[in-house]
Amino acid sequence: MAFRGPRSADDRFDLEVERVADGVEMRVTSHATAEYQVALRWDAPAGTTPTVESDGVAVPAADITRVTHFGQQSLTLPVTVVAASATLRVVVR
Repeated sequence: MAFRGPRSADDRFDLEVERVADGVEMRVTSHATAEYQVALRWDAPAGTTPTVESDGVAVPAADITRVTHFGQQSLTLPVTVVAASATLRVVVR
């Protein structure tokens, strides 16, 4: 699934979400002229303990906010800076 060109303030970005063999990969591509911050959220089945990588680096479990409502677990990832014209790659397994 891809969303191309949504606006954030005066800048645009692309968001791509793709299932991979062992989880899901999310990519945020900036079309901005300056860096900006993003915070991603992912819903996972309750009772699971997904791991998260941001640009190939493991995100410490203590930095991920986990909330479960009605059997649905939501993971909110820490705010990450995306450089101008760069792509942030996040993998949830």
